[in-house]
Amino acid sequence: MKLYTALFIIFQTAFTFTGYCQPDSLLINERTPSWAKNVLVKSELFGNYTILDDINPFYFEVDLNGDDLTDIVLRVKHKLTGDVGIFVINGGKNLCFVMGAGKPIGMGSNIDWCNKWFIFRDKAIYNFDSKKVKTVIRTPGIELRKTDSKSVIIYWDRRKYIAKIKST
Repeated sequence: MKLYTALFIIFQTAFTFTGYCQPDSLLINERTPSWAKNVLVKSELFGNYTILDDINPFYFEVDLNGDDLTDIVLRVKHKLTGDVGIFVINGGKNLCFVMGAGKPIGMGSNIDWCNKWFIFRDKAIYNFDSKKVKTVIRTPGIELRKTDSKSVIIYWDRRKYIAKIKST
């Protein structure tokens, strides 16, 4: 019994110090840009989600929609369903968008499978089934990777965010 108690204390301490258990208010106040803090605090949509910081970096700053202003991308978990997704704040108009977290995006509606994410800067996404079919994109996207062979790219198509499965 002492062994289980000791293991519990070790795991609890380890997760606390690695930042895995940091509350949203600490993540927002200490680790996000000030303009994004204001948007998150005022957003009714954000009230349904918890920020995840289990993948590094825990957020991206990138111009996703081509308006020459910085956008913020966070990984979030829906508070009621537990589904994981992406939360985007468009810097210019301070609009918030959610992809995943219960909303389908190509490889399901829950991206808890994602173990790596990157900014995708290529100008084309090749279809997963045929490397001859491609989608041209004008702005950077976010690549969510499951393994080295499968990933999905989320990008802005001038009207809305789109998700495309990418071949490697």
